[in-house]
Amino acid sequence: MRRLLFLRGRLIAAACAVLACGGCNVIVVDGNYFYVAPDAGHGGPSPGCSPETCSGVCSSDHCVITLASSQLFPLGVAIDSNFVYWVNGGTNPGGAVFDGTVQKVPIHGGQPITLAAQQGFPFSMAVNASHVYWGNAGTGLDNADGTIESALLDGGSPATLAANQAAPQTIAIDETHIYWITANADLSGSVLQMPIGGGPITVLASDPGGPTSLAVDATDVYFTVSGKTGKDGKVQKVPIGGGTVTTLSEEQNDPQGIAIDGSHVYWATSGMNGSGNTVTNGTIMQAELDGSQQVILAWLQAQPSQIAIDGTSVYFANSGTAANGKHDGTIMKVPIGGGPLTTLVSGQSSLYDVAVDATSVYFTVSGPNVGAVLSTSKN
Repeated sequence: MRRLLFLRGRLIAAACAVLACGGCNVIVVDGNYFYVAPDAGHGGPSPGCSPETCSGVCSSDHCVITLASSQLFPLGVAIDSNFVYWVNGGTNPGGAVFDGTVQKVPIHGGQPITLAAQQGFPFSMAVNASHVYWGNAGTGLDNADGTIESALLDGGSPATLAANQAAPQTIAIDETHIYWITANADLSGSVLQMPIGGGPITVLASDPGGPTSLAVDATDVYFTVSGKTGKDGKVQKVPIGGGTVTTLSEEQNDPQGIAIDGSHVYWATSGMNGSGNTVTNGTIMQAELDGSQQVILAWLQAQPSQIAIDGTSVYFANSGTAANGKHDGTIMKVPIGGGPLTTLVSGQSSLYDVAVDATSVYFTVSGPNVGAVLSTSKN
């Protein structure tokens, strides 16, 4: 059979052959072969939502709870067993006014608490048992005035762990180190590492196409590279102690968020290659940790950004389309290995980050005058 796929920014005819893999297909894109999981791109059932039992707002048959409203450009979000944490970019992200904040709120709702104020465009964050860590992007790509910061989970004066950084983007931690991405004005960038309490900075990898997001396991740092043409994005990994960079996937269309488990790497491609304001050719991808057996879990998505995983599903935020004012964002999930797509939340403004625990999905929306941190059930 033949399918027409709007992928990598243009309509192509993809020859599909049914393989002996439980009904999955393989498509040929620019000479590359990708497995397509069964039901990729098709919606699944929802559990229903009743105004009588929902203490928030019903959306796509799910009850959406507002944990914090009237926020100034919320971006990165993280969770522990008691709190939801997030960063607010501020009134003029990337400008000279430093009024970004680091916040937390009880995981079941309550009064938001400010952990750090007067921050210079905080962008991404991570938490462990004692501290919250974040990157301040600063005043712009040309200025290299970004910082890596930390603070106790209960607050107190922030500590600057690294200064003079070029617009730090995604941040991740393990037990001993902090990892982050920098972005330069020419779209190049680097993956860096530092002891978790501060100290010497090590450049693990650099790329002219601009690293965008990263994830860490016990041996490697996995990261996405956006690319400059819309066709030259990559997924790569480098040992956490430094060494050779390995390319796991290439010719990706603006890869963004990335996540890993013990056997697979997952990433989102936004599909943003300059082809217009109604771009809905983003994908959610899965591969073995060595890059083999690449599978498209979802396609024709509206600019997916960040992703999160649990033991059964991949959750992702579709930021929405510019033609609709970014008011058509959705929170989606798809089974690991493939299966029906489920829309958990729809009609959101400028969705960015997503996190999950055993019961819920937590996400940030950053539309004008509607900045908020929200949650909904995973099921």
